[in-house]
Formats: sequence, C-alpha cells, structure tokens
Amino acid sequence: VKHEAARASQRVGSIYFGLGHFDRVEKPVRQATKLLEDLIGASPTEPRYRLDLAQCHALLARLYDWSHRRDQGIAERREAVAQYEKLVADHPGVPAYLRALASSHSNLGVGLSTEGRNQVDEAERHFREALKIWDQLRADFPGLTEDRAGLAHLYHWLGNLHLETYRWPEAEREMRKSLALREELLAIGPATPSLQLKLAHIKLYLAELKFQEGKLEESERLSRESIAHVEPLSRDYPNTIEYRRRLGLGYSELGLSLWAMGRTREAEEALREVLAVRS
Repeated sequence: VKHEAARASQRVGSIYFGLGHFDRVEKPVRQATKLLEDLIGASPTEPRYRLDLAQCHALLARLYDWSHRRDQGIAERREAVAQYEKLVADHPGVPAYLRALASSHSNLGVGLSTEGRNQVDEAERHFREALKIWDQLRADFPGLTEDRAGLAHLYHWLGNLHLETYRWPEAEREMRKSLALREELLAIGPATPSLQLKLAHIKLYLAELKFQEGKLEESERLSRESIAHVEPLSRDYPNTIEYRRRLGLGYSELGLSLWAMGRTREAEEALREVLAVRS
C-alpha cells in the first residue's frame, strides 16, 4: 500500500511537470521520496523501491533546472546516480539498470558542464563513466538494442564540453556522432517535434563550432539547416516558447556568420528575424 501511495504521488508530480505547473511538482514528489526511503529502510534490496526513488530525484533535478536552482538540481542528480549505483551493485547484470545508470551519469555531466569551468573535469568524468557503461553493455549483451537517443544526448553534451574548452576536433567528433544517431532516428520515424528540435539543437552547436573555427560558409549552412528544422514547429505551435527561442538562436547564429563574411544586408535580415521571434 505504501509503495502504491508513493507511485501515485510520483505520477502526480510528473503530470504537473508535464503540464508546466512547476509550483505544484515538488510537494508530491517529496512525499513520494519520503515513502520510498521508508520502504528501502525496511527492504533495502527491493529493486522497485530504489528505481522509483532514483526517478524521483531525476524529476526533482529537472524541476530545479527549470526554476534556475542549479545547485539543487546537481544535488538531486548526484542522489539519482547514487541510487542507480546501489541498484546495479545489488542486481548486477540487469541491462535496464545499467542503462539507467549510464543515463544518470550523463545527466549529471550535463548539469555540471553548464555550471562553469570549475566543474568541467568532474563533468567529463561522468560523461566518460557513462561511455564506459555503454561499452560494457555492448560487450556483455551484444544483441541488445542500443539507446540511440540516450547516446546522442551523451555525445552532444560531451561535444559541447570540448567546445567550451577549445578542443575543437574532439568537439566535432562527438557532435557528429550525436548528429548521425539523431538522423538515424529521424529516418526510422516518426519525425516528432522533440526529434526535430534535437536535430536543430545539435546542428546549431556544430554551426557555432564552425564559426569559432572560421569556417563561415559551413557555419551558415548548418545554421540554415537548424532553422529549417525548427521553423515549422514555431509556426505550427506558436504558443510553445521553446520553439521560438530555438528559432531565434538559429537566426542569431546565421546573422553572425553572414556578418563575418561581409554580407551585411543578409545579416541584418537574419537579426530582424531574431527580433520578430522575440516580439
């Protein structure tokens, strides 16, 4: 009964998060966390309790990210990693738990990598740990279908870490891996808004990399491709702020490349699009 109550509270928090009612998320998820901690205290090796607890910490991390409480978000990600590590230790050789642990390390790496240069080394350690687990899964379970979306996410943010630390060849290598996986996912369909947005995202990061390398024509091409992915989303879902934000970022990157190539009129047109999106 207590586990059912915990899962019900966790679902309520997830629903509120999905609806954008962020002020209502924390209370039910904290209630679920307390119930699950009690259950683990009584049955420490029951995997369902620890799995649900890790997912509660991951949800709280996403909530704190949205509300700009970054330190709390990182703390929750650390808790999620700790729970998945205990789950894998208690139940070794379960692919689903190893996948969850890899994703958890990846998500902690993302949180740390966006917190400034003093966190870069730790962020990279968590990205490398996630890659190590994926390698272990390939070796131990050769017939297992890879989580291409999870790997694309990992390669994207590891590439971004290299970009932020001026390791441009390494950045491009990881970002190209992410791009290839996302294009594979698009090819097998369906072409969901989420996948289109992720393709726009990685192409925009590659455009920024090419701009920094001085490869302006390639930066222009990638910026235009990013815009092409997100522009229909912004048109079809005009009330979704994130689509408009990404569209504005695409036009901004395009404007910078055009300006640097001396194509001032086109650059001004691109920057006017940024203003139009933000108005």
